[in-house]
Amino acid sequence: MMTNVYNIDYMNDQINKAVNILNRGGIVIFPTDTAFGIGCRIDDEKAVQRLFKTRQRPETKTPTVSVSGIEMAKKHWKDVSDEVVEK
Repeated sequence: MMTNVYNIDYMNDQINKAVNILNRGGIVIFPTDTAFGIGCRIDDEKAVQRLFKTRQRPETKTPTVSVSGIEMAKKHWKDVSDEVVEK
């Protein structure tokens, strides 16, 4: 069995850089379990517009949005269905 070795200090440094970029309205590219993702803060309208432009994606084709919990989801969407709340 092969063991992956990660440099925690390097990873923390990269995470901090990404957070700083996001907090300044930037866009970051990040690895996921299957591919690379591209993202920005949902509460930064200019960053969201830049994300759509960068991805060359029509605004009618919304991207995936990750939230920390139901309260964050409710903050950004008017209608959060009971089915989502129950899960």
